[in-house]
Amino acid sequence: MSPLILRSKAIRQLVYLIIDGPAGYRGLLNLDTFFHDLGYQIDFIRGESRIKYSTRVLMQVQEDGQLPRLLLALVQSGSSEQLQRQVQAAINDILFPYGFTLGRDTETAAFRVAPTAVAVPPPTPEELSVPSFQNLPLSEEEVALLEDRWNEAVALHHAGALRMTLLALSLILEHVLASVHQFPKQARSSRQTPHHSLPFMDWKLDALLDVAADKGWISLKTDDLPDRVRDYREYLSLAKELREAPLLNADMVNHTKLK
Repeated sequence: MSPLILRSKAIRQLVYLIIDGPAGYRGLLNLDTFFHDLGYQIDFIRGESRIKYSTRVLMQVQEDGQLPRLLLALVQSGSSEQLQRQVQAAINDILFPYGFTLGRDTETAAFRVAPTAVAVPPPTPEELSVPSFQNLPLSEEEVALLEDRWNEAVALHHAGALRMTLLALSLILEHVLASVHQFPKQARSSRQTPHHSLPFMDWKLDALLDVAADKGWISLKTDDLPDRVRDYREYLSLAKELREAPLLNADMVNHTKLK
């Protein structure tokens, strides 16, 4: 089994979970106690922030291969069953892209970190069939091009080109989302509409996703492509993938609903 190795983005998420997560605010003294109880006698430096101190210790914990032990201590620090479940859910949001999960042993009920076991079948021919773009406010040329792009994405999927498949689908999604400029009143009335007055074509992807989901135009469930594309788009940059992007595997891709 490969060891659990988090990249910088996940380390940052874990730091914020430790210092300000569901279990409550931890000041420097609380953090010092938390890490010392794990056996890490790493004192904070005068003037060092909670974030820098926690990051420094976490990097050492990871280097020592003790991340699972830290995660167990973190979830067990919850003062109630409800808090523990909240911390567990937050940890699993961080671990999922890496193929790990924090769950309970079926026999002992104790928490443990283990590889995620997701038995997910590949997409069916129906799921891979060209979706209907006819109901969107698009020109015939746009619809034809989107259908062509979809077929190309399916070909990439069959070829096992996972990154390129996700990038192709995300580009289709982004163009579809950009069509919200055809519904200016509805989009502007959304609770998720950004507070700036930029033209729709200049909105960021997150804003387009949130508004479209709020208006019921797309689904943003955690296993849907529109939600996961927030992370997948990091694969546009090789340097970004090496530095921060989560690991990518066939199970994770198959578990993502394309439509």
